[in-house]
Amino acid sequence: MNVIHGSVLALHSYQKAMEGMDYSAIKSSAANYVSGTEASNGNSAKSENRNSPLAKPVPDMVSISPEAQARAEKEIRKQDENSKSSARQGEASNGAETSASQNDKKSDGTVLTDAEQAVVNEMKVRDQEVRTHEEQHKATGGQYASSPSYTYETGPDGKKYITDGEVQISVSVEDSPDKTIAKMQQVQRAALAPQEPSGQDRKVAAEAAMKEAEARRELAEENVKKSKDATNEAQPSKIANTEEGEDENPEKNVNEAVKDLSSSHRGFAKLLKRAYSPDNAPQGAGFQAVA
Repeated sequence: MNVIHGSVLALHSYQKAMEGMDYSAIKSSAANYVSGTEASNGNSAKSENRNSPLAKPVPDMVSISPEAQARAEKEIRKQDENSKSSARQGEASNGAETSASQNDKKSDGTVLTDAEQAVVNEMKVRDQEVRTHEEQHKATGGQYASSPSYTYETGPDGKKYITDGEVQISVSVEDSPDKTIAKMQQVQRAALAPQEPSGQDRKVAAEAAMKEAEARRELAEENVKKSKDATNEAQPSKIANTEEGEDENPEKNVNEAVKDLSSSHRGFAKLLKRAYSPDNAPQGAGFQAVA
């Protein structure tokens, strides 16, 4: 029994060596297996034919043919490939389980499938895009823009996500061209505030630009009219001052009149002096004038 048990252990060692790809161990295990088997047969024969002169000692070594060794190596490579394939499948399975465990959950607590999770992810992205878009309209539009209003849809996870939105912007004209121009400029900035303006956004901006141009035309006409009115008011005043003459500067006119009078008085005094000089004075007059 001990010999048979030793042969079984040798065979088990050979199989383990093949799984571990240890070629030296394979050869040694194979030798032990064959040696153990032959030793079993020899011992049995020896015990049964102990007195037989034909009994010979059992050799203690065994050789493996190249063909057998090649078959053993091929089997080992096959087992190694199967082991690697199983490992890859196990990793993929673990990855799928990990991915599924990271998915969102529904309202009832069940985990979303990968397809459902993909839809939820798209809805989340759309929700954020719409929020940002409309908030930029509102922030730039100021008093002329209303608060955003949104449209919602329910996702596979039972939650509501924004799919569309809008902001109302006033494009009515103001009570003066100046105010209208300022308002329409702000409306245009609000309409084109998002990074990717929609077709409706561009339409609103174009309408505001047209109203701004119209307000500028009205402002130019008003300025021309004011200029003409100012010119017409200034011209009659100038003519009246030219016709009245002295009324333009009364103080100057008085001074000039006094100067003229003084000049005339001096001339008259000189005339009297010449008339009443001693050479020309009448006899016995006895009167001297002082100029």
